Amino acid sequence: MDDKPYCAAVSAQADEPMLGTAVRADAWLMVEFDGLWERKALTDNALPEVVNRWIERTRTSLTGEYGVVRPQFIKRRRSVDEDITVMFAAGGTLWRRQFADYGALSSWSLTADEMIEEPHPQYFVCTNGRRDRCCSRFGLPLYRKLREAVGERAWETTHTGGHRFAPNVLALPQGALYGRVLEKQVADFVGAVDRGEFVRANLRGRSVLPPSAQIVDAELAGAGEFIDVDGEWVRFRVDGEVVSHRVEKSATAYDVLGSCRDDAAEPVYPLLWAASD
Repeated sequence: MDDKPYCAAVSAQADEPMLGTAVRADAWLMVEFDGLWERKALTDNALPEVVNRWIERTRTSLTGEYGVVRPQFIKRRRSVDEDITVMFAAGGTLWRRQFADYGALSSWSLTADEMIEEPHPQYFVCTNGRRDRCCSRFGLPLYRKLREAVGERAWETTHTGGHRFAPNVLALPQGALYGRVLEKQVADFVGAVDRGEFVRANLRGRSVLPPSAQIVDAELAGAGEFIDVDGEWVRFRVDGEVVSHRVEKSATAYDVLGSCRDDAAEPVYPLLWAASD
């Protein structure tokens, strides 16, 4: 029996800060695939190769307009004759389109004006246990709880980064990644996100921002407009005024496992809010 500790448990016990750890993405491409998710699901899967080529071609073609586009597989309990769902999120908007089969999907060129805007927030829980066992151990129970709360607005998804913060939840179109979302928090968590609020206690950051800007953005409660990062200083525009905030590495090390596959804990120095100019 494997008695190695779960990396998420080690991180939580160390009280490792999560802010500033959201994976970078300016846009999200979510493609439904109910098949087995391998460790590297996007490149090792049983989908027809024409579909895999469509995903990569679409990601590449959208990069010029949207920036960093991150593809994800998604799934939920569905009937075998149900249409395949594709969602695309960018700039605070989430679109959806249904396809009868993967053949119809692979012959389509994604454009937002050919999709339907999704009116309600969607919740994507990383459950890819083959990538890291924490994702299934902690992600699957949370997914089931979210499913009870929001029904078909809850989805399982592939790797979102940061196994040690599991269970991880991506909220779209908000574009925020959350960690350590507990089952007992679901009602309050969903209520806040549905109202367009950030849940600070669980927030890892908005993926559209670089790490240090994610921290400042949280302090500003999303009220500022990001300008740039210059060393430790992050500039935002707030109510027409440019303000600078310093973000620096913690002087305190947190001994954590980056993954359940790691044999030993290593020190991590997270970014922390330091000062305002």
